[in-house]
Amino acid sequence: MRYTYTSGIKSAQRAEEVLEDAFATGDVLPGERPQVEPYRTTIGQRRYRITLEG
Repeated sequence: MRYTYTSGIKSAQRAEEVLEDAFATGDVLPGERPQVEPYRTTIGQRRYRITLEG
């Protein structure tokens, strides 16, 4: 089962930066198999979220 760690990120590059910071602080571990996923908001804007396996 996957769950959202964070969402609403405006670019894929920024999502990768957020993920790197989460690794550095220990908030996210490699074993949680994080993924950056694109999605569309209810008004059609493209955003990115980071999901983890739990």
